[in-house]
Amino acid sequence: MQRWQEHVHEAAEAIRRADDVIEQLAGMPDVAAAERDGVLAVARSVRAEAFAVMQRLNPDQAWFWTETWQAKEREAGRQLAAGEGTVYDSDEEMLAALKARSHRAHA
Repeated sequence: MQRWQEHVHEAAEAIRRADDVIEQLAGMPDVAAAERDGVLAVARSVRAEAFAVMQRLNPDQAWFWTETWQAKEREAGRQLAAGEGTVYDSDEEMLAALKARSHRAHA
């Protein structure tokens, strides 16, 4: 079991690092297009290989590692870092806030 977890962790790290490189390069228009495109191709290849490993190791959770889902995770992380959004200390606290919001919307 521990070996499996190590492989999952390694694949997750490879996906995260590739996504970081892809995101950073996409935001750098002053980089020579040929150089940027070459590095992007390598990063995308690494990401695809790591995602394939993740799909084999943990197929029930592979959705979490899709490019779309990971982009949403990064955006949520940026929002939290900027002090946006609400963090609840418990499920009960979150459900109470949703219930109160629902009552206000229907009042």
